[in-house]
Amino acid sequence: MNEVLSWLAWGVGILVLAAFVVAGWEHLVREAHGRRRMARDEDSDMPRHAMSIDVRLDTQAAALAAETPEPADPPTDRQNRLSALAEALARAADPSRAPLDRGHWMDTTPRVVGLDRPALAERDRPREKGSSSHG
Repeated sequence: MNEVLSWLAWGVGILVLAAFVVAGWEHLVREAHGRRRMARDEDSDMPRHAMSIDVRLDTQAAALAAETPEPADPPTDRQNRLSALAEALARAADPSRAPLDRGHWMDTTPRVVGLDRPALAERDRPREKGSSSHG
């Protein structure tokens, strides 16, 4: 049993060592690729920064500010509550304005199943004293 565990430990150790070797090799390859790319970029004729900007930013900012309306003050909590109350009272006074989608309030809507069957089945109806079902 100890020999099996020993072989298993050696196998795991070799796999871990192989993983470290592969990771080190990938790191060296990636680093060499980065150095080659940096050397190629240094030799290129492309500029590394913008030489000039042809847009006057002060006039652009002024034009943008002129087009953008001033933001209105957000409504206060009291104003929100009053508008919600007024809307609810208006809906209550006029049922045709009630929202049609009641999917969000399923727990408060009554569940009425269509009554296409009689309320009491034939077997559940009380029998008269003189009748019997034994033929």
